[in-house]
This record gives sequence, structure tokens and C-alpha cells, in this order.
Amino acid sequence: MVFNLKPGDKVRFTDYLGEGIVQLVDGETLVVEDENGLVLHLTWKDVVPIFKPEKELPVFRPAQNPKQNIPPAETADISEPEFNWDEPKNAIPKVKDPMAGVPIKDGEGVADIPQSTENRETGIPEIDLHLHVILEDETGMDDYDKLQFQLNTLRKEINRLRKLSYREIVIVHGVGKGRLRDEVRALLTTLPDVVDFFDGSFKKYGAGATQVVFKSLK
Repeated sequence: MVFNLKPGDKVRFTDYLGEGIVQLVDGETLVVEDENGLVLHLTWKDVVPIFKPEKELPVFRPAQNPKQNIPPAETADISEPEFNWDEPKNAIPKVKDPMAGVPIKDGEGVADIPQSTENRETGIPEIDLHLHVILEDETGMDDYDKLQFQLNTLRKEINRLRKLSYREIVIVHGVGKGRLRDEVRALLTTLPDVVDFFDGSFKKYGAGATQVVFKSLK
């Protein structure tokens, strides 16, 4: 005999799913009644006993090993770590403005917050689209994401400045490879309020700015 079975013990079948209760032990033969009430004549290799863990399995006691500082199961802290909702996420652009609002839904850009400064000499607002000016962290953003963020920032700031009745603005886009400049000017051609746009002051901005003139608001 491989196991010390006796009538009343539970066993699990080895060749197919199911369990049963031992009715009779006769040498190498076991009489087992399965879950459906069917009486089976089996051998020892056809079953394995189902032990009762609370009686037959050894109990682990951490205190027996002084080198391991493992808390008992009754006091062990197995709770999930608390999620820090205030932790910044790299995937969400952080605008450089202490009064910045939350991002617009569906990735449309930043909220309607100031992203320009007024030139003291001319009184014309300047919108600087350099990423190091409008973003604190570019982590997780590819070139397309960065470009869209710059253009969305420009749209929002133009809308804000138009509500303040400004007729002219200067967009500082830098020189670079010219991609941002071209995208900015392509955007301006779609705005019905734009009367004209041209290179900004070369003395002040080099070739890295575009000056825009809007219709007069009635």
C-alpha cells in the first residue's frame, strides 16, 4: 500500500477528473463511491488521497529561524501600496506657469492660460513657442507630440489675446529646421481673423519670429 487509506477517506482520481469516498479497502483493491454515486473498483495507483491540511500538513512557524525576520501570517501587512495621485505623470505635459490649469480633454492642449508676454517697447504680445519655455518636462513626448503641443498652445493664446482686443502679435518659433515655422504659418492661413503675417524684426528675433496682424474687433 502506498497510502494508509481507510473507509471514509476522500480520494482524487489520477486518470480523470473527480473525487470519491473510500467505501472498502481489500488488499490492493479499493471500493470507491464517486460524486455521482457510482461504485468503482480501483487499485492504489488509480487514486491519491485528499489530505486535511489542518490536521496532516506541517505548520510553518517563522520564529523557528532567527535569521529571518518574517512577520507571522496574522500580522503580516499584505495590503497594496497606496497610489499617489499627486505624483506627476511624464505623459502629461507640464506648462511653465504657476497658474496653469489642467490639460484639455482628448489631448487638445493646455487650458486657456497666459503663455505670452507683452513687449515693453512696442506693447505687442510675444508668444514664445520654444519647448523649454512652455514645458517643464518633455519626457515621454515624441517629435509629433511636441509639435502638436506647440500648435495647441498657440491656438489657445491667440484666442485669449483676441478677446483682449490685441490686433498684432509676434510668434517666436525659432529657426531650427523650419518645421515649426511652416506649421505656424500654415495655421495662420486657416484663421479668418488674420489680415497679414510677415517676418518679425530681424534685429530683435533674427529669422525666428512671425508677426501677425488681425482684423479690428468691432
